[in-house]
Amino acid sequence: MESLQGGGCRQLRESGGYIRETASLLTDMAVRDLSSSYRDAAGGYVWLFAKPAVTVLVYYIVFQVFFGMSETNSGAPYALWFLSGMLPWIFFAETLGGGTGCYQEYSCLVKKIRFPVRLIPIVKVFSGLCVHLFFLAFFSAVSVFCNHFMRISLVFLIYAVLCLCVYTGLLVSVFSLIRAFFRDVSDLIGLLLQAGIWMVPILWDFSRVPGPYRMVFAWNPLFHVIQGYRRGLGCGGEELFRLSGILFWLHCILLACCTELAYRKLIHHLADVL
Repeated sequence: MESLQGGGCRQLRESGGYIRETASLLTDMAVRDLSSSYRDAAGGYVWLFAKPAVTVLVYYIVFQVFFGMSETNSGAPYALWFLSGMLPWIFFAETLGGGTGCYQEYSCLVKKIRFPVRLIPIVKVFSGLCVHLFFLAFFSAVSVFCNHFMRISLVFLIYAVLCLCVYTGLLVSVFSLIRAFFRDVSDLIGLLLQAGIWMVPILWDFSRVPGPYRMVFAWNPLFHVIQGYRRGLGCGGEELFRLSGILFWLHCILLACCTELAYRKLIHHLADVL
């Protein structure tokens, strides 16, 4: 009995050490990924935050100033309602668009040394999450100024961030692997991202969708993510939340199975095609 207990404790220590080493490796690589993106630019890290900020500002001016969309059914100020949907989309679009070429970017790790290559797409998610958390902190500061801070639900927000990271990580993993063999995947993703921003309630209010068509949106995994952010940030998001949540996790399970199958079939040929 004592030997069994000793073996169990040893396994727990070994697994705990592996988790700590993996987390440390992901953190170091994410920091290096962020620093290498604009290493030769004079602005440095400023560009990491300037590009998403300009995107948000342009959309806000178009819809707030030109189209006069100043009221929402959630009761939240339009600026906060808009940010609650736009911030997760920027993380998703930037990470997916930039992460699909991660194996080409880190080809030296794949070809020359033994390295857990499945961690490479996750590095892109971690680096994007760092910038995303900065903008969430910015949202919190603006919400304090607008007397909206008390409506933020930390539980729903953490859940929404988890959903966003899981779904984005699965997509980056499978598309980055496929792109190593078919370079046209990057162009396809670009087209899907251009159209995808209109397929979820980011720039428009979901309450304006006619009743018979609402159920269609529940099948879109990003719909659940955006609604989760809106609910966590106190800007609505209650419509079809439970149903879309069930469909979201079923979609993630199916996507995880497809990703595992793709890795088993293609991972042994990855170094040869890079």
